[in-house]
Amino acid sequence: HFPESVASHQEALRHDPDHPMIYWGLALALGPVPNSRSVGLQDDPHGEARQAIERAMELVDNGNEVEQAFVRALYVRFDSDTYPDRDARDQAYLAAARELFEAYPGDPDAGTLLGDAYMITRPGRYYWDEDGNALPGTAEASAALERVMELRPDHPGANHLYIHLYEASNTPEQALGA
Repeated sequence: HFPESVASHQEALRHDPDHPMIYWGLALALGPVPNSRSVGLQDDPHGEARQAIERAMELVDNGNEVEQAFVRALYVRFDSDTYPDRDARDQAYLAAARELFEAYPGDPDAGTLLGDAYMITRPGRYYWDEDGNALPGTAEASAALERVMELRPDHPGANHLYIHLYEASNTPEQALGA
């Protein structure tokens, strides 16, 4: 549903071109996802996601404190100047998402972003070893997504990511409620 998300954000920009969160959402919709990476697609082939998050950073002071924190966290995902190596950038983004969730543990979108940040570090959906043990970071992502689903059982992003987190585990039934 990424094309629909992009179209919705572009329409929102027609009505409020100075709100950083619209550009934030556009960057998120245009950016990398675990599925695209698992099939070898480029993260941002035309630079549109980076342009969107850079515009969000230009407008960051127009947002409230929480919105500013979200923009700054997502910016790291596209900051190839500071982190030219993709793996280093992914780890920095994971750290930024972790800090965001620690600062706003009651915000379901912050927890979902942490789950997403972890999953983007593992292309091919490798969250479990051959014996079914959680790989480093899997338990943290699971706990964050579970927290989100406690706060908002119907959160589409958290439920979606939780299913993917457990689908290749020895206990896929863990995600049946999602």
